[in-house]
Amino acid sequence: MEDYSAYIYSSLKSLQKTACQVADKIDEKADALASTIRTAVHTSSLYRTARPPPPPPVPVTSGFSRLYHWADENRLATAILASTTLGLSTYIVHSRQVARRKRRAPRAPNGARSTVILLSGSPHDPATRSLATDLERRGFIVFLIVANLDDEQTVLSLGGRDIRPLHLDLLDPAASAASVGKFETYLTTPTQAFPGAVPHRLKLAGMVVVPDSHYPEGPVEVISADTWGDVLNCRLMSPFLTVTLFVSVLRGQKAKLLVLTPAAQLALRPAFHAPEVVVAAGLEAFVGCLRRELRPMGVDVTTVRTGTFDLPAGYNAAQAANRRQEVANWGEKVKGVYGDLKERRVRGSNVRELSNCVFDIIMQGGGKTVRVGSGAWLHEILGWVVPDRVLDAVTEWGREKV
Repeated sequence: MEDYSAYIYSSLKSLQKTACQVADKIDEKADALASTIRTAVHTSSLYRTARPPPPPPVPVTSGFSRLYHWADENRLATAILASTTLGLSTYIVHSRQVARRKRRAPRAPNGARSTVILLSGSPHDPATRSLATDLERRGFIVFLIVANLDDEQTVLSLGGRDIRPLHLDLLDPAASAASVGKFETYLTTPTQAFPGAVPHRLKLAGMVVVPDSHYPEGPVEVISADTWGDVLNCRLMSPFLTVTLFVSVLRGQKAKLLVLTPAAQLALRPAFHAPEVVVAAGLEAFVGCLRRELRPMGVDVTTVRTGTFDLPAGYNAAQAANRRQEVANWGEKVKGVYGDLKERRVRGSNVRELSNCVFDIIMQGGGKTVRVGSGAWLHEILGWVVPDRVLDAVTEWGREKV
């Protein structure tokens, strides 16, 4: 009986040991299979697509750091912005320094005035009057060309001690040539500022041609042949002949020639302004030819393209009245086709900027073309860049149907 019990006990022990070995083998195989499956899943592309790596934590940065990183990522935009800012800052600082600089004409050793400016323009035009009085205050002797006694009295009424009329009748070539000869003799003859003073000679610094600021406005079909003849003779031929008469004087004195032209009319060629556009284009062409003729002889010819200036209120009111009268003369039929002109008041630059520009060109030189006044650069840029359809739309917006 005892042997039987020992046999059963030993059999149970053997069975327990075998079961433990089988369990260990199963655990070992299960661990190996799990490791293989885990490695295969982690290295597969499906796992990377299904579970992308978590984004890195966003670092807490200051405003300067964000600005620096943006500039580093957008280098082209940063360079353009920096260049524009630097250019505008330099232009503003330079403009203020130039505006504050004192401008005085050179004088003779004894303190007398010795520099002469010749103005060609209507003495009734506010731009011409402003130029004459301002240049005289700066120390120039200003001669303003006149055609009749009424213009001469207007020049004398300006009040400047050294603003003097120079009579020139373009309809009489012999008398005109004699007037130019007397003026040249006046420049070359030594003069005394006061009794006992050392004689000195005058120097013609430059001639400034100021075109008329008022032209007939309206559709081409309402501009008569008489109006065209008056415009071409008085506004175009008159500057041509005047400059032609003084070319020899300019050449002998090595003086500068400045011709003012409207920038907006040249660049945009607006509707209803055909006479002014024709005159401005003619002056530009004439000046271009004259520049090539006189440059080898030491005479600088500069075109000053002017923008908008603030003129006296009385002159603006008179211009508005003239415009209304011209529109009334169109007739109801023409106004019904083209519409009416809206009067838009545009704020301009101080007219002193024109005087400063003329002074700087005469005393320092200004190159081929100089722009001055509100909108002078903008009008040219619009004429170069903006398509004609857009300009036509702006012109249409400026008219009012009746």
